[in-house]
Amino acid sequence: MVSSDFTHYGADFGYVPFRTDIPENLSKLDLAGAGHIAAGDLDGFGRFLASTGATICGAAGIKLAMAALEPGGGSEGKVVCYTNSGILTGDFSHCVGYCSMLLYQKEM
Repeated sequence: MVSSDFTHYGADFGYVPFRTDIPENLSKLDLAGAGHIAAGDLDGFGRFLASTGATICGAAGIKLAMAALEPGGGSEGKVVCYTNSGILTGDFSHCVGYCSMLLYQKEM
């Protein structure tokens, strides 16, 4: 089990990669990262983090879990639920993404 919130968006977090369509862009950003995790694409997830600067604070734990499943054929997963605090508070100038996922060993 790994626990992590996803992108921390806003000036207080030092991460403002876009200033328009924040709800849509934040969801796209987080779900793009989640897509790499769900696909078991460890290298792609690393490239995603490097290219976007996404502030996923549990990225190291996520990568460790994915790497631990590599010897047995790799990992795959799926997004169970996604939201962010802006959806709940209406304040997208300072919000955090949350993504529940299942990550498991690929069927051989």
